[in-house]
Amino acid sequence: MYELTKIKNNTYLIPSPTNIGLYLDGSDVYLIDSGNDDDAAKKVLRIIEANHWHLKMIINTHYHADHTGGNNYLIKHTDCQVYIHPNEIAYIINPELEVTTMWGGVPIPDYVDKSVLAKPTPLSRITNEMPSLFTIINLPGHSPNMIGIKTKDDVLFIGDALLNPQIINKYNVCYLYDVSEYLSSLKELSQISASYYIPSHGTVLTDLTEYMQTNMSKTLEICSLITKSIKTPQTIEDLVAIITQKYHIPLSNKQYVLITTTFKGYIKYLLAKNLLKIVYIKNKQYIIETEE
Repeated sequence: MYELTKIKNNTYLIPSPTNIGLYLDGSDVYLIDSGNDDDAAKKVLRIIEANHWHLKMIINTHYHADHTGGNNYLIKHTDCQVYIHPNEIAYIINPELEVTTMWGGVPIPDYVDKSVLAKPTPLSRITNEMPSLFTIINLPGHSPNMIGIKTKDDVLFIGDALLNPQIINKYNVCYLYDVSEYLSSLKELSQISASYYIPSHGTVLTDLTEYMQTNMSKTLEICSLITKSIKTPQTIEDLVAIITQKYHIPLSNKQYVLITTTFKGYIKYLLAKNLLKIVYIKNKQYIIETEE
């Protein structure tokens, strides 16, 4: 963890709970994501300073706290700028939006910690100009406007577009914002060649096949479980209980929120495909099969 690892030419990786990319242009450093928190940022900055480099920019793949948690510390200690997709700027300057989006209102205290609430990124340090050193790959789905970053060395940082199969098999239900966009992003990603692919949670890859198959099959498996579970009308609460029990997932307040929000994304996807519909019975919402 937190040891500078050369991937190819000027592209490096700092392995950590959320992987951090580093691209070197002369003595200027461009980070791809900033880690979970101040502690992660301190370790990264020590690497940069030990090599007498200069932090030029942080490029955030998306707004989630484990990817932006080091922004605030690094900005305070350097003159770096920050780039994120323009539609996700609001989330990093007002991190409370992440927790209220997930919770659907003002969250209970038990839900809020540094894993979901990063320190704010000052608006004054955000730029809309992406250096020509990088190519942006739009990969929405896990977040509304997540991006992948391809360096000039043909190394592609894919954010949370694909999770390590070990994570998928351990947790089964992993957070998604928009299932339809996510499946489209997987298709897009399968058509992009690179010498190396680096997921935010996983190992350096030269081939995406295993990751792609596991992520795709689990997403479709959950779609199937939902459609099978609504042979009789079910509420969203019912679906959460049915599927988490099937996967033996223990629920905490945080896990409940992540799974419930994710299931709403699945329901929207299946609704658009006319595989279910929403009805109200005695002012209670139910998910039911569509009539053949």
